[in-house]
Amino acid sequence: MTAVIETTALFKDFGRTRAVWNLDLTVAEGSVFALLGPNGSGKTTTIKLLLNLLRPSAGTAVVLGTSSRNLGPPQLQQIGYVSENQDVPGWMTARQLLEYCRAMYPGWDDAFCDELRPQLDLPMDRPLGRLSRGARAKAVLLSSLAYRPRLLVLDERPSVDSTRWCGRRCYRPSGAWLATKAAPCSSPPTIWRRSSAWPSGSGSSMTAF
Repeated sequence: MTAVIETTALFKDFGRTRAVWNLDLTVAEGSVFALLGPNGSGKTTTIKLLLNLLRPSAGTAVVLGTSSRNLGPPQLQQIGYVSENQDVPGWMTARQLLEYCRAMYPGWDDAFCDELRPQLDLPMDRPLGRLSRGARAKAVLLSSLAYRPRLLVLDERPSVDSTRWCGRRCYRPSGAWLATKAAPCSSPPTIWRRSSAWPSGSGSSMTAF
């Protein structure tokens, strides 16, 4: 099975602090994969390394067949990213956000977006800054699903209800999910486990299931 994400001996240091340590990870196409760990265990740092928001101190990461260091528009247009603390323009409405994002993604599917929108029960014409954090996360989730990404990345599981719904309604076997959740490593698996890929080994304080 094709690997959507593959890391080898991945490290990230911030000064004397080692955030990611010797991470070997494989996420297969068609899988849902989660990283569990307490705050500060390197989950979000790993996501940023994979998306080329940070450069690794050592090791390699390959995403959609391309080195993370070389990710560009052709790859980023196939990746959906939703973060619990993701900033959105507060003056924009959800409708305006969708129109803004639509122009950047050649794979944008208007019919699919229209199908998903009422199911999320998202206010479309109120400024995002006046919505709850969960509603804003739904707006970002919708904008990330509408172009049918091959890889969907959910950092800190923005909304249990919306992502459980997403798992029932929007999961694409030809793609993959990568999710993070702040929890003790001994915590039981959550809804993310579905044909999961296991890492070949990890020295970081995260648990993959």
